[in-house]
Amino acid sequence: MEALARLEAELTAHALRRLQEIDGVEIYGLAEPERASERVGVIPFNVRGVDHYKVAAVLSFEGGIGVRNGCFCAHPYILRLLKVPGEEALRHQQDIVDGTHVGLPGLVRISFGCYNTLEEVDHTVDVVARVAAGDIEGEYQQDPLTGAYWPRGYEPDYEHYFGLKQGLVARSRRGGIPRCGV
Repeated sequence: MEALARLEAELTAHALRRLQEIDGVEIYGLAEPERASERVGVIPFNVRGVDHYKVAAVLSFEGGIGVRNGCFCAHPYILRLLKVPGEEALRHQQDIVDGTHVGLPGLVRISFGCYNTLEEVDHTVDVVARVAAGDIEGEYQQDPLTGAYWPRGYEPDYEHYFGLKQGLVARSRRGGIPRCGV
């Protein structure tokens, strides 16, 4: 467990250092890399001027990166962190009742597990930097009902992330165990 805690602190410190270099990224919570061992490997953030739903979509579709976004089942706390006034929070509640999730406040959250590497942290931060710079490959359209963004005019290369290597596919047809290709 001590080795896992050290790895998580190393990944978190590295991510915090890199994220702080990106203009427009705001990190919530303890953000000092040298204190990474005092926190868990979860970093909530936003990119100025970009909807959290869209940041999550670009990370997913263009980077193959899974993140959470929204209020994380902690709505009152997130609204307080984001300094959302009470009357605005009530308007957002009414929007949800009326069937729209457009413009809802929230954050993006990256988190690390025992299987993550520094290279994966760098890849994630590189995609966040592209989002902050407006360097997005696809054109995204928001689904008002869910708030989620979906690419339009951009076809993700799913095979790059989820494809099986040709030899493994053939082996699996003979009863071997297929493994994901990287």
